[in-house]
Amino acid sequence: MDSKTGVFIGAIALVGLLTACGAARQPDAVEKAAREMNLPVAVTQVKSSLARRHGHVNVRIDYLNISSKPIQRVRFVLSARNATDDSIPNKATDRFSVTLEDTGRVEPGGRREKTWKAAWENRNVVCFLIMQTNVEFSDGTGITSYVDQGKPYCR
Repeated sequence: MDSKTGVFIGAIALVGLLTACGAARQPDAVEKAAREMNLPVAVTQVKSSLARRHGHVNVRIDYLNISSKPIQRVRFVLSARNATDDSIPNKATDRFSVTLEDTGRVEPGGRREKTWKAAWENRNVVCFLIMQTNVEFSDGTGITSYVDQGKPYCR
Protein backbone atom coordinates (compact mmCIF):
# COMPACT_ATOMS: atom_id res chain seq x y z
CA MET A 1 0.00 0.00 0.00
CA ASP A 2 1.43 3.39 -0.94
CA SER A 3 0.83 6.78 0.68
CA LYS A 4 -1.87 7.63 -1.88
CA THR A 5 -4.14 4.87 -0.61
CA GLY A 6 -3.38 5.10 3.09
CA VAL A 7 -5.59 6.72 5.68
CA PHE A 8 -4.09 6.92 9.14
CA ILE A 9 -6.31 6.33 12.11
CA GLY A 10 -5.25 6.36 15.75
CA ALA A 11 -6.73 3.42 17.60
CA ILE A 12 -5.28 3.71 21.08
CA ALA A 13 -8.69 3.84 22.76
CA LEU A 14 -9.65 0.48 21.26
CA VAL A 15 -6.77 -1.25 22.98
CA GLY A 16 -7.98 -0.01 26.34
CA LEU A 17 -10.93 -2.39 25.99
CA LEU A 18 -8.63 -5.40 25.83
CA THR A 19 -7.88 -7.01 29.15
CA ALA A 20 -4.58 -8.05 30.69
CA CYS A 21 -2.77 -11.33 30.11
CA GLY A 22 -4.82 -14.45 30.64
CA ALA A 23 -8.15 -12.71 31.26
CA ALA A 24 -11.24 -13.08 29.10
CA ARG A 25 -11.97 -10.60 26.32
CA GLN A 26 -15.24 -8.94 25.46
CA PRO A 27 -15.44 -9.33 21.64
CA ASP A 28 -18.70 -7.35 21.45
CA ALA A 29 -17.11 -4.37 23.20
CA VAL A 30 -14.03 -4.53 20.95
CA GLU A 31 -16.22 -4.69 17.83
CA LYS A 32 -18.41 -1.81 19.05
CA ALA A 33 -15.39 0.40 19.78
CA ALA A 34 -13.82 -0.43 16.40
CA ARG A 35 -17.07 0.51 14.63
CA GLU A 36 -17.31 3.80 16.56
CA MET A 37 -13.76 4.67 15.47
CA ASN A 38 -14.48 3.74 11.85
CA LEU A 39 -11.79 1.05 11.79
CA PRO A 40 -11.95 -1.56 9.00
CA VAL A 41 -11.32 -4.62 11.19
CA ALA A 42 -12.00 -5.66 14.76
CA VAL A 43 -9.41 -8.11 16.09
CA THR A 44 -11.41 -10.36 18.38
CA GLN A 45 -8.66 -12.75 19.46
CA VAL A 46 -4.93 -13.40 19.20
CA LYS A 47 -3.67 -16.75 20.45
CA SER A 48 -0.14 -18.04 20.65
CA SER A 49 1.13 -21.54 21.23
CA LEU A 50 4.65 -22.76 21.81
CA ALA A 51 5.67 -25.39 19.28
CA ARG A 52 7.72 -28.34 20.49
CA ARG A 53 10.89 -27.50 18.57
CA HIS A 54 13.37 -24.64 18.95
CA GLY A 55 11.03 -22.33 20.88
CA HIS A 56 8.94 -21.57 17.79
CA VAL A 57 5.69 -19.79 18.58
CA ASN A 58 2.59 -20.19 16.42
CA VAL A 59 0.19 -17.23 16.23
CA ARG A 60 -3.53 -17.24 15.42
CA ILE A 61 -5.47 -14.02 14.82
CA ASP A 62 -9.27 -13.88 14.57
CA TYR A 63 -10.78 -10.76 13.06
CA LEU A 64 -13.98 -9.34 11.62
CA ASN A 65 -14.36 -7.10 8.54
CA ILE A 66 -16.50 -4.26 9.86
CA SER A 67 -16.00 -2.06 6.80
CA SER A 68 -18.40 -1.74 3.88
CA LYS A 69 -15.82 -3.09 1.38
CA PRO A 70 -14.34 -6.54 0.73
CA ILE A 71 -10.85 -6.91 2.17
CA GLN A 72 -8.12 -8.32 -0.06
CA ARG A 73 -5.15 -8.32 2.34
CA VAL A 74 -4.42 -7.58 6.00
CA ARG A 75 -0.98 -7.15 7.54
CA PHE A 76 -0.62 -7.27 11.31
CA VAL A 77 2.55 -5.90 12.94
CA LEU A 78 3.10 -7.58 16.30
CA SER A 79 5.61 -7.40 19.11
CA ALA A 80 6.13 -10.16 21.65
CA ARG A 81 6.13 -9.73 25.43
CA ASN A 82 7.49 -11.87 28.24
CA ALA A 83 5.90 -12.53 31.65
CA THR A 84 6.98 -9.11 32.96
CA ASP A 85 5.53 -7.35 29.86
CA ASP A 86 8.94 -6.50 28.39
CA SER A 87 9.40 -6.57 24.61
CA ILE A 88 11.52 -9.53 23.61
CA PRO A 89 13.32 -10.20 20.34
CA ASN A 90 12.64 -12.88 17.80
CA LYS A 91 15.77 -15.02 18.15
CA ALA A 92 15.61 -15.99 14.47
CA THR A 93 15.78 -12.36 13.23
CA ASP A 94 16.91 -10.39 16.32
CA ARG A 95 14.01 -7.99 15.66
CA PHE A 96 11.35 -6.83 18.10
CA SER A 97 8.42 -6.99 15.67
CA VAL A 98 7.06 -9.24 12.96
CA THR A 99 4.61 -8.58 10.12
CA LEU A 100 2.07 -11.33 9.51
CA GLU A 101 0.08 -11.15 6.28
CA ASP A 102 -3.29 -12.69 5.44
CA THR A 103 -4.26 -12.54 1.77
CA GLY A 104 -7.67 -14.19 2.04
CA ARG A 105 -10.67 -12.21 0.79
CA VAL A 106 -13.08 -11.22 3.55
CA GLU A 107 -16.48 -9.83 2.64
CA PRO A 108 -18.12 -7.07 4.75
CA GLY A 109 -19.35 -8.64 7.98
CA GLY A 110 -17.17 -11.69 7.40
CA ARG A 111 -15.04 -13.30 10.08
CA ARG A 112 -11.66 -14.86 9.46
CA GLU A 113 -9.03 -16.66 11.46
CA LYS A 114 -5.49 -17.22 10.28
CA THR A 115 -2.66 -19.21 11.88
CA TRP A 116 1.02 -18.58 11.18
CA LYS A 117 3.32 -21.45 12.15
CA ALA A 118 6.67 -20.54 13.72
CA ALA A 119 5.91 -16.80 13.52
CA TRP A 120 8.31 -16.08 16.38
CA GLU A 121 11.24 -17.86 18.00
CA ASN A 122 11.67 -17.29 21.71
CA ARG A 123 10.56 -19.60 24.52
CA ASN A 124 9.82 -16.60 26.77
CA VAL A 125 6.85 -15.34 24.71
CA VAL A 126 3.73 -14.99 26.82
CA CYS A 127 1.83 -12.24 24.99
CA PHE A 128 1.61 -10.40 21.69
CA LEU A 129 0.71 -6.75 21.17
CA ILE A 130 -0.68 -5.67 17.80
CA MET A 131 1.13 -2.42 17.06
CA GLN A 132 -0.25 -1.73 13.58
CA THR A 133 -2.79 -3.12 11.12
CA ASN A 134 -2.62 -2.45 7.37
CA VAL A 135 -5.79 -3.26 5.44
CA GLU A 136 -6.02 -3.33 1.64
CA PHE A 137 -9.45 -3.46 0.05
CA SER A 138 -10.34 -5.18 -3.22
CA ASP A 139 -10.78 -1.77 -4.89
CA GLY A 140 -7.09 -0.92 -4.25
CA THR A 141 -7.63 1.52 -1.38
CA GLY A 142 -6.30 0.94 2.11
CA ILE A 143 -6.19 1.98 5.75
CA THR A 144 -3.34 1.83 8.27
CA SER A 145 -4.34 1.80 11.93
CA TYR A 146 -1.73 2.44 14.60
CA VAL A 147 -2.03 0.83 18.00
CA ASP A 148 1.00 1.66 20.10
CA GLN A 149 -0.22 1.31 23.68
CA GLY A 150 -2.46 -0.97 25.62
CA LYS A 151 -2.85 -4.50 26.81
CA PRO A 152 -1.33 -7.41 24.91
CA TYR A 153 -3.11 -10.56 23.78
CA CYS A 154 -1.85 -13.55 25.76
CA ARG A 155 -2.10 -17.30 25.65
